[in-house]
Amino acid sequence: MANIKDEINRLELEIKLKSEELLKIKSLLDIYPDLESYVGRWGKNVYCSKSVNKLVNNYERRFNCGCCSDSPLELWPYLDTEHGRIYSSPAMFFIGKKDDDFFRTKLVQSAGWKDDLKKHDIPEDLIEKISYIFPKEDEEEVED
Repeated sequence: MANIKDEINRLELEIKLKSEELLKIKSLLDIYPDLESYVGRWGKNVYCSKSVNKLVNNYERRFNCGCCSDSPLELWPYLDTEHGRIYSSPAMFFIGKKDDDFFRTKLVQSAGWKDDLKKHDIPEDLIEKISYIFPKEDEEEVED
């Protein structure tokens, strides 16, 4: 049996967190009227706006699957704001894949990934920064 005071504390915390999230979303919507919510694989929920595409200056990357040896590599460009991160729209791009064998893990670039980002107005300097995650011809090892 749960202690009723613990239940009250849990609910009050839940209300506080939801209220903060609501305020954040309203503030972001005021700044970015085209704000959308996007849910990626594994429940990754982000706010995205096409109006930040030209402004994004950082990115997250992750493999789409943890067990597949050829898992797609996801790229999530974003801009940090005073109200939290805003991701580009689209929020996620597939830019390559993992190529695992028993001895090493390599990243293989998807053909045209740079063009896809350019088509969506992702800044050239960020695209250049992203390109460094792929090994040069003589490099093969990569960390997840």
